[in-house]
Amino acid sequence: MSLKNRVKSIAKMQGCYNLPTKDGKGRRQSLILARGDVSRPLTQEEFQSQEIQKGLKARDLLDWTNKV
Repeated sequence: MSLKNRVKSIAKMQGCYNLPTKDGKGRRQSLILARGDVSRPLTQEEFQSQEIQKGLKARDLLDWTNKV
């Protein structure tokens, strides 16, 4: 069973993170989280993306993978 990555927002305001994946119509996806929200399961590519990693380093996001 593969581990699904999740993140939780602890930022003071709502945040929007652009993801490298595209939807069925070819549009880039984004992740919008308000304070306290937990994300949908992220793929490894999405979790390793520059935007998510910046959020983790800035302490706006927490790695919530093992908590769910």
